[in-house]
Amino acid sequence: MVRFGQLVIGPAGSGKSTYCSQLQKYCEDVNRTIHVVNLDPAAENFDYKLSVDLNELISVDDVAEEMDYGPNGGLVFCMEYLLDNFEWLEEQLQDFVDGDYICFDCPGQIELYTHFNVMSKIVEMLQRLDFRLCALYFVDSQFMADTAKFFGGCTTALSAMVQLQVTHINVLSKMDLVRAVDRRRIDSFTHPDYDSLTAELNTQVDKKFSGLNQVQCPGFFSRPQNFLINHPTTFLLCPRHLLHCWKSTTWSASYPWTTTKRTQLRTCCFRLILL
Repeated sequence: MVRFGQLVIGPAGSGKSTYCSQLQKYCEDVNRTIHVVNLDPAAENFDYKLSVDLNELISVDDVAEEMDYGPNGGLVFCMEYLLDNFEWLEEQLQDFVDGDYICFDCPGQIELYTHFNVMSKIVEMLQRLDFRLCALYFVDSQFMADTAKFFGGCTTALSAMVQLQVTHINVLSKMDLVRAVDRRRIDSFTHPDYDSLTAELNTQVDKKFSGLNQVQCPGFFSRPQNFLINHPTTFLLCPRHLLHCWKSTTWSASYPWTTTKRTQLRTCCFRLILL
């Protein structure tokens, strides 16, 4: 049985849970069935209805109390424990019927997606269960108006994409909180001039990195037909733009919107959505 879902990933505080909540409300309004699965063992309060909660298996508080781990080590331990006891998650997911869509709200520790392999192994296990997955990588847009930080966010997102090896869509969240002047700067990345970006980046970092900048900027932006970064614009609380984000993820995994099954797998490029 082929099943469909999306992995909502990104740094802590980037708006992942808010997106899951709004998406669930939207799907209820349009009479679509969606299940939200919490894979964050540190999360306690939820603004959406949970179908599966990892805290029922293990939580960071339990690990901290019994093993005297810190918050970061405890989170890594919890995810490795989930991997070792993956049959628990498999049993929970068996209750969903064919055609249901599943949204995995994932933890916000960035190391899980960059140099630890625990999340990539969890993705592999889900794919063995015939899941077609798409990853949404959230970044808080309030920290992305600066050119150097924008490239830092892009490279981190790219690292996560390489680790997980699934269709990947980037989302700049909280655009409604960005100042007008910063929004114009972020919008300028929509149609970038990599020569100008390189020159601007060279003024913000030490000159010894100028060679890296000269290679990095064209690598991201020089070929419009094969963008690593693409910038359609949307806002989280607007139903029309939330639909745009929802369709981007479902189309990328060939999720059927109608009773007619999609037979062709439609893949997405490495994209960036402003949310």
